[in-house]
Amino acid sequence: MILDATHPYAAEVTVNIRTACEKTQIPYYLGIDAGSSSVGWAVTDTMYHVLKTKGKAMWGVRLFPDASTAAERRTHRAARRRLQRRKQRLDILEMLFAPALNEKDPQFLARMHERKIKV
Repeated sequence: MILDATHPYAAEVTVNIRTACEKTQIPYYLGIDAGSSSVGWAVTDTMYHVLKTKGKAMWGVRLFPDASTAAERRTHRAARRRLQRRKQRLDILEMLFAPALNEKDPQFLARMHERKIKV
């Protein structure tokens, strides 16, 4: 038996199919295709003919609402990281040039920080 139980419905289908096949004592194969918004399944005998129970073919699909993508979260995260890296680079430059700037104009960095707050 092949089982991809990545979705809760896959486990439910497996139990129902196993019960039906054990009652009839037929060896079977179970194929499950669990996607992001659906689960498809089929039960076949060893010759790959679809089995029937109670007059119905043992195959089907269950559709679910589409999964949401992470594109918007990823875009915001990328922007946040880009701004953090820019701030780190500016902090490093400030640290490197602070002694020279303080020699020429001791209030330069203070004015620059004050301006950042207002903008």
